[in-house]
Amino acid sequence: METVNYNFPFPQADDINKIVILLNLDDENLLSDSAFLGRFLGDISERQVSYYTSAMKYLGLITADRKYTPHAIYMRELSTFNQNIELAKLLLTDPVLAKVYLMEKAIETKLDRDDVVEVMREYVELGSENMYQRRSQTVMSWISWLNTNFNDKF
Repeated sequence: METVNYNFPFPQADDINKIVILLNLDDENLLSDSAFLGRFLGDISERQVSYYTSAMKYLGLITADRKYTPHAIYMRELSTFNQNIELAKLLLTDPVLAKVYLMEKAIETKLDRDDVVEVMREYVELGSENMYQRRSQTVMSWISWLNTNFNDKF
């Protein structure tokens, strides 16, 4: 089973649907065209594009030179439903995401940002409080995506 790629920094890319869009891009070569990707993803800045391509690298979906990995190529062939399952499995290989997700299931409510930051501190060295705050938003957004796509109550 594929796992996240710790050679890349913990992501700051809140909208996982943009990652799904990039996963299903018709032409892999367009992954290297940040200006195109910015327009394609809804007129986001090239800086924001880099957040999403970095997240894809972290998730093991593209290589450092922005080519699809074998796992991404496999996922691209799947139905949307099965892609979501594969993406959920991949997300839950990350210890931060897995712990937050399971804690929320155990207590049947969403964790607040401070609790997410505490979990992150156990596994990730980010350097500054500001970075923990920004990355915690990604964790919370990705957990929300999991809950939405797998019919959880909250």
